[in-house]
Amino acid sequence: MNFTQEKDPKKHMWGIGLVVALHAIVIWALLTGLAQKIVEVVKAPLETMIIQEIKPPPPPPFIPPPEVVVATPPPTETIQVTTAVVPHVVERMVPTAPPDPASTAPVNTPRAAEPVKEPTRVAAERDKSSCEDPEYPPTSRRNEEQGTVILRFLVDVSGHVVDGKVATSSGSSRLDRAAKDAFSQCTFKPATVDGKPEQAWVSVRYLFQLN
Repeated sequence: MNFTQEKDPKKHMWGIGLVVALHAIVIWALLTGLAQKIVEVVKAPLETMIIQEIKPPPPPPFIPPPEVVVATPPPTETIQVTTAVVPHVVERMVPTAPPDPASTAPVNTPRAAEPVKEPTRVAAERDKSSCEDPEYPPTSRRNEEQGTVILRFLVDVSGHVVDGKVATSSGSSRLDRAAKDAFSQCTFKPATVDGKPEQAWVSVRYLFQLN
């Protein structure tokens, strides 16, 4: 026994056509309503407004102030009266004060300080008659040594040499020693300060020269 039912193809086609028609109606309704709304929006009247520029009011016209003429009164004559006043002189005797003894006393002006007098010094001097000039050392003569030597001697109050030294060498120690030994034997005139003998140093110069 066959329980399957055969479907009618015509009924099936009618169902599909009905569904398509319903969709077409819905789409048409939607399209028709939207188009109408768009037309209504476009057809709506447009309102335009003209905005005018507000200008400030013009300034009021300048009105000059009225001229006021002030009348000056005529000058009045003034009369000046002067009265001469003769002064009355009254003589009065004014007693004179006695002179101030302090003002009449002589003023003692201080004397200027006297300049300090420098002491008078006289250097020692060699007595040439008391000693002979130094001899030329033979070795220095053979070697042709020559030059000037300056010696310093300390002379006491009696005129004798206490100490001696070479201040400037002649360039030869033999010549320096010969001069020092010779002049140490000399007697000197001692140095003085304000006429009084004083121990002091004295310089002696001597030239060794080959003839």
